[in-house]
Amino acid sequence: DAPLTLRGLQQSWNVGNAFAQQSIPIAACYSSPAIRCIQTADQILGGMNRKSK
Repeated sequence: DAPLTLRGLQQSWNVGNAFAQQSIPIAACYSSPAIRCIQTADQILGGMNRKSK
C-alpha cells in the first residue's frame, strides 16, 4: 500500500496532539500491518509524546 502523504502524517500527529491536550487516555493502540496504518498509529502516539512498541 502507499505510505501516508506529508499531509496525512501531519493530520494524524495533530489527532494525537489533540488527544493529549484534552487528556484523552489511550491504554493501547493496535494497527493493521499495512504501512499507512502503522504510520498513522505512530504519528498519533508521537503527537501524544508516546512511543510505539
